[in-house]
Amino acid sequence: MKPSINMSLVILAQELNERVSLLVKDEYEVSRLGAWAGMLFIASMKVDDLADGLYNENIMMLKLFDSYKENLSDELQKEIQTLDDLKPDNIKVSSLDQFNQKLRSIIIKAHKEFEENELTSAIVETWEVLRFLHQNRKANHLLEAIG
Repeated sequence: MKPSINMSLVILAQELNERVSLLVKDEYEVSRLGAWAGMLFIASMKVDDLADGLYNENIMMLKLFDSYKENLSDELQKEIQTLDDLKPDNIKVSSLDQFNQKLRSIIIKAHKEFEENELTSAIVETWEVLRFLHQNRKANHLLEAIG
């Protein structure tokens, strides 16, 4: 039976920490190996959720745009419509992430317009979406697990 990607990354992280780092004499290089091992460990915990997280982020941003489309400039509405036509047709992480990056640039423009128009409800909802996006990207809550 083949190990899962998650388990393979965990084993690789352990090997770096427990075997390879013992062979290295330079303290700086040992520290770098530890950092790489930590990133591999974090990746092993996140790999299953990555596509789902990106998909949910994309849906959340599209719903926000749809809720307030009449409050956005014609130019931004056209940009959203064009982007809507370019939705990924697969569930590859790279496709979802590319679409996500485009949506992120639009949400910043939309937020600016909401502030200029003093549309409080849209500003608050945008903050909530941005907080969710930020929460999905940060890894510091997993750093204590590396120990």
